[in-house]
Amino acid sequence: MVRDAAEFGTRADTGKVRLDVRLENSAGGASWLVTVTDRHLMDAMERGMSENISSLVRSTDFGKALGEETRARFETWKSASAKFGYAFAHPVTEAEIVFGVLQGADSSWRVAADSSAVSLDASRLGASPAPLLGREVVARGVRGSAGQFEAYHLTPRSRNTLDLFVMSLCPYGKQAETSLIHQVRNMPGAMGPALQVHYILYLSDSGAGQRFTSLRGEEEVAEDVVQMLIRDKYPAAYWPYLLLRAESLRPWEELAANVGLKPADVAKLRSQSVAERESILRREFDLVAGAHGIYDGSPAILWEGLPLGEAGSISSLSFESPRSQHCSSPR
Repeated sequence: MVRDAAEFGTRADTGKVRLDVRLENSAGGASWLVTVTDRHLMDAMERGMSENISSLVRSTDFGKALGEETRARFETWKSASAKFGYAFAHPVTEAEIVFGVLQGADSSWRVAADSSAVSLDASRLGASPAPLLGREVVARGVRGSAGQFEAYHLTPRSRNTLDLFVMSLCPYGKQAETSLIHQVRNMPGAMGPALQVHYILYLSDSGAGQRFTSLRGEEEVAEDVVQMLIRDKYPAAYWPYLLLRAESLRPWEELAANVGLKPADVAKLRSQSVAERESILRREFDLVAGAHGIYDGSPAILWEGLPLGEAGSISSLSFESPRSQHCSSPR
């Protein structure tokens, strides 16, 4: 059915067809997801669908009882037509990134870069962007119908800063940590970038309320919390701990002792990892997902607040993360 409509679109309008067709599995069973990015092709496919429906109507003898096959064809075309109508009424807009200096005041904001400026709709942000006025920012969002950029994430742009987002037990995340730590350590003096590691979490909404989870379950969430505490309270021990964790599955208490933390420090970390767990996880989730818009895929990397492809290359660092080598939820 989609093939017939696409063939009509090829003949009638576009000359070629590009579709993204995927088979997805959900609670309701397997289903096909067809993505069309060309609006003209959508129009042509809809005309093709109308032609096919008209042809089916003309070839049907309504003076006789409809057979099961004919009835099924009508139901199929009816369902497909409804899906096309929904797609036209609810288009999915690709997220974009704009960056520059935040200017303006009150409800009139703009992001200025070089000689151009983008009008910013801040109504979808959780707070006023006023504290970032005059600073370099990175805005993530979509182009609105009124020509404004509707931002749903707005963060300050940190120069010479490398943000690495991982799941603490992800093997590819561990490889990235090890590689980047060694590279940054070996750079002369002030040449090296600031390396900041953040943790990717999922927020599950069950009947018992919201809770934070990770790809490898409670074991990974618990390790996330320990690593965040060491990062924030014992920064001198943080990188040595990550390097040890990349090579060892031993309990975190042993690794913490091996990087110089005293028994009293370890006991304090153990207590805080329980008492402060929810606030630690919420703060990290709000930063990673809420501010940076990263919900999955370990490792992920930002250079000066931007994806590497948009921020340009980092000549002093080597970082390879093929799409096939990352940890992410199959959902």
